[in-house]
Order: sequence, then C-alpha cells, then structure tokens
Amino acid sequence: MIEVDEILLQIEVEPAGLELLARAEELLDRPLTPHEVGDVFLRAMSTWVARLEKTLQAAIPKARPRCLRRDSARGIPGAVRLAVWERDDGQCTFVGTTGDRCIARRLLEIDRLKAIPSGNGTKLESFRLLCRTHFVYEARRLRAAQEGADTDP
Repeated sequence: MIEVDEILLQIEVEPAGLELLARAEELLDRPLTPHEVGDVFLRAMSTWVARLEKTLQAAIPKARPRCLRRDSARGIPGAVRLAVWERDDGQCTFVGTTGDRCIARRLLEIDRLKAIPSGNGTKLESFRLLCRTHFVYEARRLRAAQEGADTDP
C-alpha cells in the first residue's frame, strides 16, 4: 500500500493513448501540465475501478459473507450478525501479541465473546468477527484454560 500523498509515476502508453493526449492538447491549444495528466490518470482509474466493482458485483449478485447467510447461526439474529459485520468492517478482529490486527476478510465466523445465559445473548458487544484460523485458535485457548481451571485443587 502506498502511503504518500503524491508519487512520480512512469507508465507505458500505447500509441492510441498518446494520440488522445495529443488531441487533448490540440483542443486546449496548449500542452498538458503534469498535474492535468495526473488528473486524467485519476479520472481514468476511478472510472475503471467503478466499472470493475460493478462487474464483480453483477457477477455475484447477492453475495453475502457466509457468516451472514445462515438463518439461525447459533441463535444469533440476522440484524445482530449484520451489525457485527459492519462494526468490524468485514475483517477478522484478532489482535496478535505484536498489536497487529489480522487482515483476513474471508472465511469469517461470528464468535461469542463469552458464554451467555439463555435469553440475554444478543447484545452487539457480545460478538466479534474472527477468521476461521483465529476462531479455532481462540476455541482451543479457551478450552485449555477451562481444563486447567478444572484440574486446579
């Protein structure tokens, strides 16, 4: 990911693209400034990305994350599942020992932060999104902690 405000970009342009730039200069009756060429690039990329997004969304018309598709995923209401997804930005919320958040956005599971007595388990704060790997990791960690507590005198 580029983290600067501006970069100098060198690109190869096909003859047709050069002809279009020359035609723009002709219409303006002056050469294009580097800033104007950057604006042209930005507009072209914006249009292209919007078209890609539209194409991909059309290819998968009603694609929803797997954890949102189930009607009764462990008794979690659909509105709560959707709110968790939006709050967590569709990304695993696991934070490692280095303080970095997991970047996974696929194969996500909704994890209940703690066991809730029946009837009270639909508060948004009680849930988080975890990728499958961290979901299993947390389950094993919790089970090991519980087994360790059971064996203490």
